[in-house]
Amino acid sequence: MNKDLLFEVGSDEIPARYLLPAIEEIKHRTAEALESARLGFNRVDSYGTPRRLVVYVTGLAHKSKDATSRVRGPSRKVAFDSEGNPTRALLGFSRSLGIEPSDVVIEQESGGEYVYGLKREAGRAVQEILPEVLPPVVMGMDCPHPLRWGDSDWRWYRPIRWVTCLFGDDVVSLEVAGVKSGRTSFGHRTLHPGEVEIPSASRYFPAIEDAGVIVDHRRRRQIILTGAKALAQEASGKPLHDKGLLDEVTCLCENPAPFRGEFSPGYLELPKEVLITVMRHHQRYFPILDESGNVLPGFIGVRDGIGGYGMDNVRRGNQWVLVARLEDALFFYSQDLKTPLSDRLPELKGVYFLRGAGTLWHKAGRLVQITAYLGRSLGFTESEMEPALEAARLAKCDLVTLLVRELPELEGIMGGHYARAQGAGEPVAKAVS
Repeated sequence: MNKDLLFEVGSDEIPARYLLPAIEEIKHRTAEALESARLGFNRVDSYGTPRRLVVYVTGLAHKSKDATSRVRGPSRKVAFDSEGNPTRALLGFSRSLGIEPSDVVIEQESGGEYVYGLKREAGRAVQEILPEVLPPVVMGMDCPHPLRWGDSDWRWYRPIRWVTCLFGDDVVSLEVAGVKSGRTSFGHRTLHPGEVEIPSASRYFPAIEDAGVIVDHRRRRQIILTGAKALAQEASGKPLHDKGLLDEVTCLCENPAPFRGEFSPGYLELPKEVLITVMRHHQRYFPILDESGNVLPGFIGVRDGIGGYGMDNVRRGNQWVLVARLEDALFFYSQDLKTPLSDRLPELKGVYFLRGAGTLWHKAGRLVQITAYLGRSLGFTESEMEPALEAARLAKCDLVTLLVRELPELEGIMGGHYARAQGAGEPVAKAVS
């Protein structure tokens, strides 16, 4: 009788950037392993949270399919004597396949005539096969920068803490990285930190959700997206569309609860890119934008846990952290504006960008020379080339500003803002950006 299979591998928190590829990989590796073992199934699905990878197989057969394969035996000359009787070689070959000597067939090949027999292999119980095929599925995964733990040589994304494996109502006894399987899983780290007994494979999802875990990453993503849109509308805006951020936040939580925070409109004097970088890269917040794409004084954060209880404290805490970062950014920005970008060119002499290739000051000089060469080759006059030469001189100067040192993602972008604010022409500012 076909039943569903649950296979859950619990671990310490898997980094968000690894989780989605791991979910896909464990699905494909499981399907390939089951097919190789001749176990029939309807479909294989995979899910994941930072603390678990889950494979759910629907309609897994209770035993593998019987198999028949052609096996080549000895040559005809060796298999039969001069009178056509089976030799000891043919008798041994037939016995190894479980057939009679009369069941073999003779086939002509380029090297002569050979006997062939059919080897029949009976199907095996799923409880015998799964302990052989599932552990290699996990330990053979392509883990970037795997960790080794304890005194063993096991390596994986993060140390494995529990394994849950059920075929229908029954536990499948196996071992992964020294951890024995059972029917025990674990709930959300704060909402339900204890053990969770899983009665059967089919009851896994309601049981684990009662323990505070939304194991379906696609559903978590939709909760975040829907909540962010609704909360942003309350502020007459919309959340920044950023698939990478959405995927990252999805992979950082097991039970997402979006919330909206605010900050003083005074910080909007910072360039849009600075505001977005502080919120997106450093705090994993979704900035709120108006219809024109301008940043509004608010953000959408995501708490790992149900909404409601304590959410005001969570909101205030996140607002304090963001304001502290914006204060730093505003200070750096105002300090940077006090020094003309061109005055920073000598500072590049102290910044080496590649061993043996000189400093950024040398690189800026070469950039000016290349620009001048191209300008002359294209027939431009000195006055026509001046904006391009000025942009070449200033292109690397923002690398030594306070704000870019704090937020390296803004390299080039801030150079354009500073050039524009300090009176450079728009063509120069755009080229520097």
